[in-house]
Order: sequence, then structure tokens, then C-alpha cells
Amino acid sequence: MRELKYRAFDTITNKMTQTGIQFNNTTMKIDTISSVILMLYIGLKDVNNVDIYEGDILYIHDGCIAEVVYHKDGFKIKTICPSSEILSRFYSWNHCKIIGNIHQHKELLEVG
Repeated sequence: MRELKYRAFDTITNKMTQTGIQFNNTTMKIDTISSVILMLYIGLKDVNNVDIYEGDILYIHDGCIAEVVYHKDGFKIKTICPSSEILSRFYSWNHCKIIGNIHQHKELLEVG
């Protein structure tokens, strides 16, 4: 069974935290009253063995970066390269490096 793990971005404090989500039968409880955006762990790790979450920004190679997104049937990357922007499956997650996330590092997604 896949590990279900979340992290949360608190829109009030602008901080990222691991969540205190508890599943009790069919009830979900979040241990904060702040406004949060939940991001699901995709079950994979980057080149540094760091957990990859939805919303992470990855460095791929040669100036290309990517945003991890959920699209229809699974996690994919939205690549942003100096010359193009495409949505594709990525076959080698463990060669990517997490360089930020879309909530705290939006500037990384700006194409120069």
C-alpha cells in the first residue's frame, strides 16, 4: 500500500509544515485552524533522497525546471525550459532535484 503523506502551506504565516492529518475511520482532522493548502506526497524521492510533493519545483537539466502537478490519472511534470513549455510524463524522477515549491518560490517558474 502506498504511503499517504501530506505537507501543508499555511497561507497566513507563509510557512510550510508537515501536517497533523489524522484519519479516524472516515473522519479527517487537521491540527490547525489556519488556512492551509495541502500537498500530497507522490511516493517518489529526488536525487538527494528528499520526498517529492505536489507543487514542488524541480531542476531537471540544462536550465529546464518543472512543476509537479496532478493531471487526470497521476502525477506529471509541467516543464518550463527557456524555449518551450510542455506537459509530459517524466521517467526519471530520481535524477531531479527539488529547488523550491510553487507557494514560496513562484519566481522560479518565471521564464526569463
